[in-house]
Amino acid sequence: LMYGDHRDLHSFPTRRSSDLSALFKIRENYFRPVENTIWEGKTASPLSCSQRCAIQLGCRSANFLVNTKRCLLSAENKESLSGALLHQKDSFYLEKVCPLCRRMK
Repeated sequence: LMYGDHRDLHSFPTRRSSDLSALFKIRENYFRPVENTIWEGKTASPLSCSQRCAIQLGCRSANFLVNTKRCLLSAENKESLSGALLHQKDSFYLEKVCPLCRRMK
């Protein structure tokens, strides 16, 4: 992944312990403020943050901050949040987009 621009990146699959796939739409250099963080901690990369979201019950989106390696998981997604994505350098917004994930709300 290249840092520094704000294009949409390709979605990529992650694996759940139950062997279900989860796909994420990735926005580089964007961040969505959330009120209901369900988990916060350090992960190594946007990929590991998305993997954490894939196995976290109720997770629908995540923010990953590159400089601090912070991963913030949320039960909210773009449909449930008012307000737009904020441009923020060195951050990633990850949103679950797989059909199976919608059934697991």
